[in-house]
Amino acid sequence: MYERYGASARVARYDVVLFGAGVSVDPPSSIPNGDALMRNTWHRLIRDGLTDTERNAIATVTESINGTRAPIWLEPFAEVIDSQVRDREVLVSTYVDVSTQEANTNHVMLAHLDAELITVNMDTLIEAAGGSVWHLHGRWDDPESVVTTVRQYADGLSPKVQGELLETLRERNVLVLGYSGRDTDVMPLLMRSTSAQLHWLHYGSDPVAATVQRLKNTLGDRMDIFGGGAQDVLPLLPQKRSKVNDVNTGTPTVAPLDLFATIPRNIRLLAVAGVSFDLGHHDVVSALLDPVRFHGDPEIRRRKLLARAARRSGHPKHAVSVLVSAPRDAGTLLAWPGVLNELAATLPSAGHPVLGRALDSVVTARRSDRDAALIRSASVKQTRGNLRASERIMSKMTADKFLYQRIGVTGVVDALTVYADTLKLRGRYADALAIAAEATRQVSYANSSQRGFAIRRLAELAHVSGTPTIRISEEHPEQTPSQLLHQVFDDAVVSRDRSLAFWSAACLADLANLTSDAESQRWMTVANQWGPDSSRVATVYLLLVDAERQKRWGSPTAALRTARDAVKHSQGAPLLTSVSRLVTVECQALGGDNAGVAVLSNDLSKRFRQVGAPVLAARAELVMSAFAGWATKAHINSFATGGWNQEAHAASLDRRELLRFPWPVLL
Repeated sequence: MYERYGASARVARYDVVLFGAGVSVDPPSSIPNGDALMRNTWHRLIRDGLTDTERNAIATVTESINGTRAPIWLEPFAEVIDSQVRDREVLVSTYVDVSTQEANTNHVMLAHLDAELITVNMDTLIEAAGGSVWHLHGRWDDPESVVTTVRQYADGLSPKVQGELLETLRERNVLVLGYSGRDTDVMPLLMRSTSAQLHWLHYGSDPVAATVQRLKNTLGDRMDIFGGGAQDVLPLLPQKRSKVNDVNTGTPTVAPLDLFATIPRNIRLLAVAGVSFDLGHHDVVSALLDPVRFHGDPEIRRRKLLARAARRSGHPKHAVSVLVSAPRDAGTLLAWPGVLNELAATLPSAGHPVLGRALDSVVTARRSDRDAALIRSASVKQTRGNLRASERIMSKMTADKFLYQRIGVTGVVDALTVYADTLKLRGRYADALAIAAEATRQVSYANSSQRGFAIRRLAELAHVSGTPTIRISEEHPEQTPSQLLHQVFDDAVVSRDRSLAFWSAACLADLANLTSDAESQRWMTVANQWGPDSSRVATVYLLLVDAERQKRWGSPTAALRTARDAVKHSQGAPLLTSVSRLVTVECQALGGDNAGVAVLSNDLSKRFRQVGAPVLAARAELVMSAFAGWATKAHINSFATGGWNQEAHAASLDRRELLRFPWPVLL
């Protein structure tokens, strides 16, 4: 009976049916999907207590949320609401729209099936139809049972529930229908399951989701994917011999209150600003929160959101002034230590790296902020040339299975990004690319600015490793690094994220050095329009990109002048200084200035090996070899084996071309 839906007829009956929201969208139940629930909740959030001026300020955010493609999933949206409202019952009233008791035909058929029912839905429509079902993510009428935030999904189902689910599926025939397969707590368990057969009913003409295809690859012959709707398949399945309950077992008769109306005005503004920040609308955060003042902990949360928005908009000094401005009441004064972590993160970009490191030593003693301080510490060790120590910190941290619970997905993405940067500088391009790809997979649950920076990092690593194309995720096509960076830049311009716009434009200028002087100059101009931000790394990066451009397309004298300017701006950051000096030596050799080139190249090579950056040491050795007229082609195989494709290509060039080669800027 299954052939018409594309599956082999290997099952006489299903023992277990796992289903999702797809079975509840048909009338009369008409349950909204996750995107619709998110949009409904946003409108509840902005419905009460906002002035016309505030509604006008958030108009761009509302337009984005109401767009054809949802800019944020329900789970990260719920995470933001939960972090600001801090009232579980208010959060769960998001699901007031699923409290209907009007079961549709799918629910009635499921309730009559001779099979065990499991669902990720929070509605109680199977119960309303007289059946019973196991709710993996809880029920709308039991707030404590509801799983809805990113952190909960990252934590996974409890060990007890995991064991019971695996046992329920063991050696049984399973049908999955009306389910997207995007839940990060359920899909890994299906991959570990030992079911006899698992048939996945795929509805509609869209391609099968990558997570579902990955499950198929894992289960092999034990899984089939076939097309059709629940209304096509359910009537063909055996029904229970005993009569289904006629009563609404365990189903409440009173719909829940819409508790969003009870959110205080100050908390409502914080929640709206939090969502706006996550969507990259940093100017909206300022427009909402600049004119108001709160007391106690809400005031500290207001300052932190304003500081983050200012930092992302390229105004770190303003961010510092927001954080350190004098508290106006005793409650705010007592809560003021809550800004220390944000202040430690902001001071370096505001031109106070020493103060930032000093404050980090204080923050590290605070258990709640320790992970964030360690991530910043690892980043500082990069710029100071202590790459092995940075790698040790991040390797240990990212291997910690409880990291998600402590710092959430956005913190984990930060950790993975720093780790990828460290591995890049260590010359471990393949490992760095894998870590960056993992960070990019995680950012579907992160804010838009983080998503852009993760994709930028992935594109940069593809470029430095000589990888011609890369994909963001299995759902996206292969793209060149340039294509990815163009998308990131366009999104940053729309959201006016100055920092992201600068870095994506600067990276595009770096890529263009290989092919076009005009294109590189154009992106240099664009980058200068958006920055650089006040951080030393940004300033030195842009100077080195320009030096590589001039070395390739212009005058060695101009390139040398720019490289020396980079050396001057990098003082106090040893690794930045060494990289800048390497470019300076290349420009000297290209311009025929023989003074100390061989000695400087040799010294830099030793320095890079001491700090654990063999790929940079290899570049210094290539410059020395090319300058001295020694053969470089012997290095090609060893470079290619190590994944150093740019170095392998450079080693194949003659002396003059090697010295003119525009190296990707590694910072």
